[in-house]
Amino acid sequence: MTITTPDARLMELQQLASAARTLDISDDEAFVRLIAACGRTLELTDQRIADSLGVSRPTVNRWSRGVNLPHRLMRNPIAQWIADAALERTRLRTRGAGSRAMA
Repeated sequence: MTITTPDARLMELQQLASAARTLDISDDEAFVRLIAACGRTLELTDQRIADSLGVSRPTVNRWSRGVNLPHRLMRNPIAQWIADAALERTRLRTRGAGSRAMA
């Protein structure tokens, strides 16, 4: 696990949200990178991602390794979930930093 500064962590979350929002659903490699980054950046296990998306843990594992991928029509909702999760983490970190600064 890499130790990062709060500013670097916010930047990682914002980059993940941006990558998810701008995903080209026809780019298989970009989808694999996005799923792998999702687990790392959001600090979620394959099981937590699978539970959130309504699929099995092995399915998420296969996606993150590029063994097989969801149908392209399903990639937009998955990318939207990743963007939303990253933005929510960004809001929580920003709110937490703001309340610490006021103390």
